[in-house]
Amino acid sequence: MPMTLKVGLTRKLGQPDFGSLGASCDVQLELDGALLFANPDALQEKIRSAYAACERAITAELSRQTHLEVAPEASGSANGNRRHDRNGHLHRETRQNPSDGPRIPRRATSSQIRALYAIANRQSLNLTEVLRDRFRLYKAEELSIAQASQLIDELKAAHSGANGTGGRG
Repeated sequence: MPMTLKVGLTRKLGQPDFGSLGASCDVQLELDGALLFANPDALQEKIRSAYAACERAITAELSRQTHLEVAPEASGSANGNRRHDRNGHLHRETRQNPSDGPRIPRRATSSQIRALYAIANRQSLNLTEVLRDRFRLYKAEELSIAQASQLIDELKAAHSGANGTGGRG
């Protein structure tokens, strides 16, 4: 006799100023009812697989939503750390409370992005290729602050070493 397995998972990430992002996944499977008694381990594996699939889908959706919602502020923030979502609510780019879900790193600042483009231009580097090869990204704006800082240091060090300036360039 067939049985129906229903698996549901929901995750909500708190945002500053009382906002939130949310995603849910519901899966319904028809399974052989004999699994319940004849092979409970196989049934547990199917349940775990369904939850894992939902978890991956939710993580991907929240990541997608996060990247969609961090558009530059219309008034132009001096430090690049303020953003508005689709509803016009102001958000900072990082989670302050660990219980809010996975920490989403702050994006590179506008100063870091300008520095990367300037360094790449001076060194005749294709920044898009560097970003793709190093981080699997296509725009400097997609870097986190830490990634941008690391890349700036590396590009400066590589240029200093190539000019024989020993780091004073």
